[in-house]
Amino acid sequence: MEDYIKQTVDEIIDSFITKGECEFVSEFAVPLPVKAIAAQLGVPQEDLPKLKKWSDSFIARLSRMISREQELESASDIVAFQHYFHQVIEERKKEPKDDLISDLVQAQVGSERPLNMAELLNIIQQILVAGNETITNAIAGGMLFLIQNPSQIALVQADPSKSENLVEEILRMETPTAGMWRVVQQDTEIDGIQIPAGSLVMIRFDSANRDPAKFPDGEQFDVCRHNAGNHLAFGHGLHFCVGANLARKEMQVAYERLLQRLKHIRLAPGKNDLLHIPNVLLRGLKHLYIEFERAG
Repeated sequence: MEDYIKQTVDEIIDSFITKGECEFVSEFAVPLPVKAIAAQLGVPQEDLPKLKKWSDSFIARLSRMISREQELESASDIVAFQHYFHQVIEERKKEPKDDLISDLVQAQVGSERPLNMAELLNIIQQILVAGNETITNAIAGGMLFLIQNPSQIALVQADPSKSENLVEEILRMETPTAGMWRVVQQDTEIDGIQIPAGSLVMIRFDSANRDPAKFPDGEQFDVCRHNAGNHLAFGHGLHFCVGANLARKEMQVAYERLLQRLKHIRLAPGKNDLLHIPNVLLRGLKHLYIEFERAG
């Protein structure tokens, strides 16, 4: 998808570059991953606002921080999501296309039965939500780190080959999935604390990614960090993120083009509170107002 991502990134930058300013979350960090995941799923571009709305509702329910009224509104959105993709699945059964939903509909391992409707909807939900919310948060949070560390922008602009390591360092420092619930499988002791089998725990990836035993000066943002890629932003082992390569490619292309086409990127004065959306699972900026000059 690299060519498609490059084209999409440039089109989005074109939409605001002449203004010399933008609200970076809504104008760049949101549309890029939504467009990319919609292309993977085979969903028409005109339905992107629906995808974003449904994705936000799934995330809101995960936050554990919304009202009863918001819970009901989110549930209504999720039912709308299910009806929409039920229809798409039925269409793909009759007429497969070159997209991920067609692959899922036809997926079968050995003599196992095909996936049923509930399973298909669950997988599509996971792909939709994980395929855009996390990348939005990482791209926006990474831009803030770059603005706050202008010497790091200069390093990447002077040597664009550092963009891959830049992405890894952003994922380490601005881990979009801050933690994940796990069920303890056997009686365990960690640092003198007894954790009995069956306990529900939250593994905090963002804390591990700043562990000074693994990352010297772990609170320092360093695009030249030699082991930046050893982070846990995508999980580990059996639970490793299936979309890791797509996320990395989107972020790499995004920063390469942003840092090539924009210069003197800075926070817009008087507009930023730098607040994050309340959520125990995910970490994402609400808004990021920036100013810049056009390069070249």
